Amino acid sequence: VSGLLLGAVAAVAAAKDSARPNVILILADDLGYMDVGAYNPKSFYETPNIDRLAARGMKFTAGYSACPVCSPTRASIMTGKHPVRVGITDFIGGNRKGKLLPAPNRDHLALEEVTLAETLRDAGYTNFFAGKWHLGAGAYSPNAQGFGPGLAGTNQFYYPSTDLPPPDKTNDPKTTD
Repeated sequence: VSGLLLGAVAAVAAAKDSARPNVILILADDLGYMDVGAYNPKSFYETPNIDRLAARGMKFTAGYSACPVCSPTRASIMTGKHPVRVGITDFIGGNRKGKLLPAPNRDHLALEEVTLAETLRDAGYTNFFAGKWHLGAGAYSPNAQGFGPGLAGTNQFYYPSTDLPPPDKTNDPKTTD
């Protein structure tokens, strides 16, 4: 099941003209806490850049994933609310089967929700986003939720505009670039 919260790494660096810290939030599906060297030096995976950020900044050593799938967890992180409160209870596009009726599930994060990105933007931060969004497309893209403007993509993946061709398959190496 996708949607595991890797964790957050906040790199704190005092800028010459500002005491505000830089904040880097990394969210990766299916990558566990113990899969990153900063949290587990014996990890099979090599994560030198994340490890370097963690060593120079602040690490969160306790976390909570609001749901075992991506969209509800992402909505919870972006709003600070439980998935049921924002109406996203399964991955967007998901359709649970079974004897019990599933909870209602929106196909986007409502624009009325105040996101972490909007709060940071309003506090004078510049926000950057690249990768999996999975909280709505078009009018509900990250461009409308405090990131951007100018991000291009689909319901799932958004990136800054570029002259490179868009990723054409799930494992396309351009996705991570």
